[in-house]
Amino acid sequence: MKKQIQELAYLSPGMVFNLKFKDKEETITSQRGIQDYINDLNKGKNVVTSVFYTESLEDRMGVKIAMQYNDTYTDVYRLYTNSIPNTGGTHLTGFRTALTSSINDYARENKLLKEKDANISGEELKEGLVLVLSFIMPDPVFSGQTKEVLSSGEARGVVQRLVSKEIKIWLDSNPKDAKAIVDKALLARAAREKAKKAKETVRKTDSKKRAVLPGTLADASSKNRKECEVFIVEGKSAAGSTKEARNRTTQAVFPVRGKILNVLKADLHKALQNAEINGMIDAFGLEIKDGKVIVDESKLRYGKIVITADADVDGSHIRALFLTFIWKFAPELIQKGYIYAAVPPLYKITMGTKIQYLKDDAALEAFRKTNSKSFELGRMKGLGEMDPHEMEQTVMSPESRTLKQITMDDAEAAARVFLSLMGESVDARKKFIEENAWRANVDV
Repeated sequence: MKKQIQELAYLSPGMVFNLKFKDKEETITSQRGIQDYINDLNKGKNVVTSVFYTESLEDRMGVKIAMQYNDTYTDVYRLYTNSIPNTGGTHLTGFRTALTSSINDYARENKLLKEKDANISGEELKEGLVLVLSFIMPDPVFSGQTKEVLSSGEARGVVQRLVSKEIKIWLDSNPKDAKAIVDKALLARAAREKAKKAKETVRKTDSKKRAVLPGTLADASSKNRKECEVFIVEGKSAAGSTKEARNRTTQAVFPVRGKILNVLKADLHKALQNAEINGMIDAFGLEIKDGKVIVDESKLRYGKIVITADADVDGSHIRALFLTFIWKFAPELIQKGYIYAAVPPLYKITMGTKIQYLKDDAALEAFRKTNSKSFELGRMKGLGEMDPHEMEQTVMSPESRTLKQITMDDAEAAARVFLSLMGESVDARKKFIEENAWRANVDV
């Protein structure tokens, strides 16, 4: 609810909303409208251009656009028609056409592209683009299963015509911004070409010929791949216990050696040179196409991908590296609910022949309050020290294990955390640690 009201405030600058819930009251407003929205979406990121903003009217139709580039590799769009959120549509197509045409005209006129160079594509202009587009028109037509895509044909021409002129004026008035956009697009082209070469040399391009899965993968035998799950396990000992404890019909194990590559600063070409990452792409059923990792749900080999790591600092680091890889190159796996983290228990309670596992200190405290019998308390070992029976009971068995589904309801917030923890900014990382140190469980 708060998020929806905040969006309305951005779309209606100057309007004041009062949100009341129980005994709490909050005032939500925005003076600069979608320009404030852009600043919010880019909070914590390194921006490489100033904000482009324009608003125009033609007959009974109008458009407001705010745009800015940052140094990430993903694009973020917030689209609206008459304040109704959209996931795509003809208004976005019109904007992309205007941006691509204007950038290419500017790059040619100012010798930023050589004569032999191909025009910059719309795909190459996506990386790092943050866009808020608000379109108004009478009687809009929507399509798609959830009616979230604007399909009114006239929207494309109106947005393209109104925006093209303003973008060209902005580019001419801001040559540093224009060059930054062109340079970023050319880097995206170079990365795509490198990834294409890497795909040709590291992996076979024909997926039918590339039928051999990674040799370290202990695969599940079920032909119903949606019921299958794969456990990403670090270390030989843990992998050995996991393989013995698994249900061979539906559970697969993919061991990795140590910590995988930190891909936050690496392009796909470099990432594919890492054996662990390359193996996971094959094992999961992902594809490489046009320099990007493609998530085709019909080709995925598992319904659950489970990162399995110890409940300590090293384990947290391994999880962060794995999730950074997924977040950067295949975020759809998180968004569509495929990624999980195993939550091994911290404590083992023994009362005679009865054994009970407790996941954390809170569970232990609750147990102590409700139990009057004597018991033996043991702190659980690392995954590599568990025997197969313990591994089955605490990590593998659906009846007794605890899995945490990794979600990304707010992709921008997740991105800010990853950038703070694993980016180049020491100040951002220090601030995050200072604000969140109290959450840590530290063994002394």
